[in-house]
Amino acid sequence: MIKKINKITNFGIFKDFHWSNSLDEFNRFNLLYGWNGCGKTTFSKLCTLVEYKDDANLLKNLIGYEFSFDLIDGTSINQSNYLQNNLNIHVYNEVFKKKNIDWDNVVKSILLISDDVITEKTELDKNKLQLGSEDDKTGILGDIKKQSEEKKSLETNIEDFYSKSAKKIKEEFKVIDTSDTYYFNYDKRKFKSFLETNKEKIKTKESILEMANVDRLKESIKPNILPKVELDIKLIEATRLQEIEKKVSNVLEANLVVNEIERLKKYPDIGSWVEQGIKIHKDYKSTECEFCNQTLPVQRIEELERHFSRAFLELKEKISKALEWLPTQKILDISLDNEIEFYPEYQETFKKTKKNLKNEIKKIDSIFDQWISLLKSKLSNPFEIIKLENIVYEKTIETYNQLVD
Repeated sequence: MIKKINKITNFGIFKDFHWSNSLDEFNRFNLLYGWNGCGKTTFSKLCTLVEYKDDANLLKNLIGYEFSFDLIDGTSINQSNYLQNNLNIHVYNEVFKKKNIDWDNVVKSILLISDDVITEKTELDKNKLQLGSEDDKTGILGDIKKQSEEKKSLETNIEDFYSKSAKKIKEEFKVIDTSDTYYFNYDKRKFKSFLETNKEKIKTKESILEMANVDRLKESIKPNILPKVELDIKLIEATRLQEIEKKVSNVLEANLVVNEIERLKKYPDIGSWVEQGIKIHKDYKSTECEFCNQTLPVQRIEELERHFSRAFLELKEKISKALEWLPTQKILDISLDNEIEFYPEYQETFKKTKKNLKNEIKKIDSIFDQWISLLKSKLSNPFEIIKLENIVYEKTIETYNQLVD
């Protein structure tokens, strides 16, 4: 119980109140009275402050105030420790009425006067709002009704899907065989049974076909019989290319043992020019140089004939024959423009296979082109020894044969 008020400063009308020694201390019952504006209501607010331990929401624009109450147990309450006070105090004033009386929620003329009851009533109204109305489609009840309607709509759509799908399957697949009545009597019950039986398979990604694949399947079941397609494409044996490679390598690495003239060996274009000149002079039995009109030295003629020996000429002839033969071993250009002879469901596959096959043919023919290029270099300079680089073509041959097969 409060024993006396030591001081109240800067708190409303109380600017600098101090307890006078002439005043008696409070007893169990006390009466405070005075003129309007003398501080009775302000004092009650100070007591409310001590009751609710809150000044932020109760007292507006009051800062720097101080107060001190002495209690009968010898302790005191002031502006510094009132938040921790245990004083049993209750104040009835405007603050109490604002916090505890709800004039807006009067239930059947019953006035709610309790902070706890008002809180419960507010929570009840909040819950009612959340619960909502089924008719107005608001709140939880409204959501339940919407979901129920959506569920019913989905069930209707699913049944419609079963019926339409079954009808489409019946129309598309009844052409398989007139003796097979399964698809003639196909309905949504059979379709649903199929889905149930294969529910695990239809969950996989592989069970979903693109429309192009569906169209191919539809075409494939039609009873149209096309004539057999004949394609003149042969497989290639890797050993065949190995034999050709060995022959080319032998020619490229052929070594001429002759009395060669270094300058003609070093400069193949000059050598070719001189070789052609000797042949022209022999054909026309010329004793004088057709270029400079000087007498041809016998010794020089003999040196040139030793350089362009029989072995030299035989090697060049061998190289020339190889250059004529190699192109015939290449794979001829395959047009493969007869995809219309295939069933429609296989035409797209045939186009892709044809494209891949032509790519492999180009790879194989490029090997022959490399060999031909090297033989041309050897022909221009038969004295040059050319080592054939190792070309890995086994994988290309394997891929080609797989596509042909």
